[in-house]
Amino acid sequence: MRNAIIVGLVLAISATAWADWRPGDDHKMHWPQLPDFQGWDVNATNPKILADDWRCSQSGDVTDVHFWGSWQGNLVGEIENIHLSIHKDIPAAGPNDFSRPGDLLGEWDISPTDTRVTIVRMPTSPQGWYDPNTGVWTPNDHTLWYQYNIVGLGAAGEDLVFQNVGEIYWLDITFDVLPMEIPGPGPNDPPEIIQPLWGWKTADMLAYPDGTPTQANHFQDDAVWADLGGGAALVWNPLEDQEGVSFDLAFVITPEPATMTVMGLGAIAVLVRRRKRRS
Repeated sequence: MRNAIIVGLVLAISATAWADWRPGDDHKMHWPQLPDFQGWDVNATNPKILADDWRCSQSGDVTDVHFWGSWQGNLVGEIENIHLSIHKDIPAAGPNDFSRPGDLLGEWDISPTDTRVTIVRMPTSPQGWYDPNTGVWTPNDHTLWYQYNIVGLGAAGEDLVFQNVGEIYWLDITFDVLPMEIPGPGPNDPPEIIQPLWGWKTADMLAYPDGTPTQANHFQDDAVWADLGGGAALVWNPLEDQEGVSFDLAFVITPEPATMTVMGLGAIAVLVRRRKRRS
């Protein structure tokens, strides 16, 4: 009976590994870029696209991505599509240049209703909003924020990206969000159509290994932003705070769920062997 309970717990833990990620869980990048609970959310609603880089710490397929974000003014919109892409790195050409995404390695367009997607609401906290195009910073803009977990990238018919330990890669994210109809200002006024905006959350550099939010502690180069459309090559721009300090964005690349499943199956095998020895 006791073994059956343990097996059940192992399977439950393995199943959980397919969903959300928690601080302290495994990762395969330089370090997890955890969200700043009282930081900024940067507009990443199509046509705006944001990107940040990571250093691979474990060779293998990139199948699981976790990131954090929220909605301007707590106006939670309906997500039509989540677009992710992974790129090679274009290193900075000099002290006055900045690195940016290079050649495309793989891209995915994923419905929020896909079974590989889980969205977890986080505890409320005051968040700021920033749109690089307008340059407007809005402190205390919203309180709701979410963790987005996408697993199983590279399924049949999809791009599959293999990362090599020590190399730098870029993750790009943009959301397609449907317009929203709200009541007009007066009882006889027609409804208004507004566009909810989703933003990618900035990382908490105080949670980095050095624990100091300085340029030296910042990983690699600035996160970057660009505007989609027109078919021309994207013009990337560095993403910095109001004091000119580089922003990092909140995300983590994790090992394949199969790794955790194998761990679970291994634990079951140990229990089976022990039971056979006793019989």
